[in-house]
Amino acid sequence: MFMVVNTHAITPFATQWSGTFRLGWLIDSFHALLAWKVIHHLH
Repeated sequence: MFMVVNTHAITPFATQWSGTFRLGWLIDSFHALLAWKVIHHLH
């Protein structure tokens, strides 16, 4: 669970570094889906 939160913290920096909002949104949505699957699986 900590890794998912930590990844979410890195996402904004990755978005600024790439300079592409669409890429950042895609990565963020993927992480959100991954986090949902992890939480859903644990519960």
